[in-house]
Amino acid sequence: MTTMHPLDWKSSKKTSYPLFCLAMAIAWHKRESLGDDYVGLVADPAGVETLPCDEQAYDSAIAEAQQVLAQAKAEAAKRNVPAKFVRVLCHPDAMHAVVVRLPGGADTNAY
Repeated sequence: MTTMHPLDWKSSKKTSYPLFCLAMAIAWHKRESLGDDYVGLVADPAGVETLPCDEQAYDSAIAEAQQVLAQAKAEAAKRNVPAKFVRVLCHPDAMHAVVVRLPGGADTNAY
């Protein structure tokens, strides 16, 4: 079983940077909230405590990020005033991201 740093998996699998950052953010927040009960990718937004992982752990983290993004898009479409655009907004200096909803007509290129 091959283990690599998540950044190496990102390069190898050509994962988009926003999706990668969202996966790292989800893994970090789960680890922070669950503590010793957490099983999964060990990620730190600053990259200091991020540990190498196997392909299955990386793929699971990316799949979870895709699911969170799809759920956010589905929820945004159901609102009274639907948010036309759902984007992953990455932190400029860390492997961290949030999902944002933007109404139609907003300058989405700025995000």
